[in-house]
Amino acid sequence: MVRRVRVSVSEKSPGSVAVEALAPSGWGPWRDWVRARKPSPFHTPEWLTIQARAFRGEPIAVAILEKGDVEDVIPMVVRTLGPFRVGSSPVHVGTPYGGTNRRPIDGGTARALAGLARTEGISFLDVYLDPRVVVSAPKPFHVEAQSTYVLALDREAEGILERVESRCRRAIRKATRLGVTARAMTVDDVPAYEAMAKDTYAKQGRTPPLPIDVVEAVLKEPGVRGHVLALIAEVEGRPLAAGVFPWGGDTIYYVDGVSFRSGLRYAPNNLLHWAVIEKAIGLGLARYDLVGASVGSIALFKRSFGAKVVPHSRIHWGTSAARVAYRAWTWKSRPSRKRGPAA
Repeated sequence: MVRRVRVSVSEKSPGSVAVEALAPSGWGPWRDWVRARKPSPFHTPEWLTIQARAFRGEPIAVAILEKGDVEDVIPMVVRTLGPFRVGSSPVHVGTPYGGTNRRPIDGGTARALAGLARTEGISFLDVYLDPRVVVSAPKPFHVEAQSTYVLALDREAEGILERVESRCRRAIRKATRLGVTARAMTVDDVPAYEAMAKDTYAKQGRTPPLPIDVVEAVLKEPGVRGHVLALIAEVEGRPLAAGVFPWGGDTIYYVDGVSFRSGLRYAPNNLLHWAVIEKAIGLGLARYDLVGASVGSIALFKRSFGAKVVPHSRIHWGTSAARVAYRAWTWKSRPSRKRGPAA
């Protein structure tokens, strides 16, 4: 049975917007929209399904309608956190952006989305927007400024290499000289990925925030695997570092990276990201979003490739009590601000 909840602001109100919450059995129009629009990888049914399964939530596609047709989609995972029903677009672990794919957040869209949240019994709704989504009239949502690093991709890798900081160029050449190579991951590499993830966070006494089930799913799910670069850097068959880089539209994204601390002297992370850049150029992509710019050492690493800081927005709505509960949960999942790849 399709659960379809329709909410619209007053027709007398300028910029009237209608939204519908579609359960998985009603995702046919969303799939048609994906085929026609070629959105980000995070705006596809397959990616939302993986997220909802990994974080034990209910997947909901919020369709924004224009004259009855799907104009944009907001993928959402709804979970119960204590007494609260919380909507996340996305669950901000391993998925950087949700919200609309391109549609601006104007007054009509914001009011309709908050109205749908009330109808769905959601106490708090948290949305991280792509840098290219403009927030013009967010009320009743609150807005927080965020930032990321984005690298513009030339048609030739040589042009990018000229803009790479000298320390990063040296690290790439060092890795190459020491025999480090990057190849596509397979399901057989999942245990090594999990071991590297544990080692990455061991210094802070924490467990990896991204469930290993997500990594395994992107390698197995046919609807996702064709739009993900999952690479592992190794030397003489020994794994050193690995990462997951989905792509869609004109952009590739860095969503997760792990490494063995004992192998950092080989500079595997630099070579791994350089391999991503070369492969992204081969795919005809125009942008590499390295996702995030707030963690000091990681920010320096991302900037070393010539990436520039780009702003984007987080918007959220809900009760004060639900906001406190959600903040406590996300704090537990947040990586240490000291962690970062080392050359």
